[in-house]
Amino acid sequence: EGFYCSINTTEPVPCTAGFFCPTNTILPLPCDAGYYCPEGCASPLSCPDGSYCPTPTEVVPCPPGSYCPFADPSLRIRLSPGPFEGFVEVITYYYGWGM
Repeated sequence: EGFYCSINTTEPVPCTAGFFCPTNTILPLPCDAGYYCPEGCASPLSCPDGSYCPTPTEVVPCPPGSYCPFADPSLRIRLSPGPFEGFVEVITYYYGWGM
């Protein structure tokens, strides 16, 4: 996993960043939108909490005071200041309640 063996090669090659290589792969597969695939990746990885993935090779921290559920940072949700840091607003947005 994380490597591929193309035709006429004897040594496995690490999967290139932006692609993933499951077991028995002869060609790297492109990483899915909204995920990231570092070099040697066996399957697409979810973008970590508190960040967004604008490309399959980039993980960017979400700007302070925001929640970033999408790959496009312009779609971030600004959080209200307070003890819950906008928790209610995020849940409301996510589930579509009252919006």
